[in-house]
Amino acid sequence: MFLSPPIASLTNIAPENRIEVDKKMAKMVDRLLTETCFNETRAANKYEGHDALGTAFRQLAGIPVREMMKDPAVAKGIATYGKYLDPKRLEKMFEDTKPSQYIFR
Repeated sequence: MFLSPPIASLTNIAPENRIEVDKKMAKMVDRLLTETCFNETRAANKYEGHDALGTAFRQLAGIPVREMMKDPAVAKGIATYGKYLDPKRLEKMFEDTKPSQYIFR
């Protein structure tokens, strides 16, 4: 988000430090999804479907972040931390959690 023009002027993250920021973000998300909120994440996936996490993050982000995400640099920047997530740890969330057939939408 620090790539958004209104926020960029308030931050001082050099491009060479960006990888470290992305790695720290990935580590935090990985820990939240696979440790701290493991059971909750699995339940959401099972009962709400595979887009449960995306829906939750969109709700959490709200309008201000959606506006910032319209900037292509911000959208691309937010996605870069994903390459540092540990796929084996994330796969555990989806084991035996086929979405329930009783989802009411």
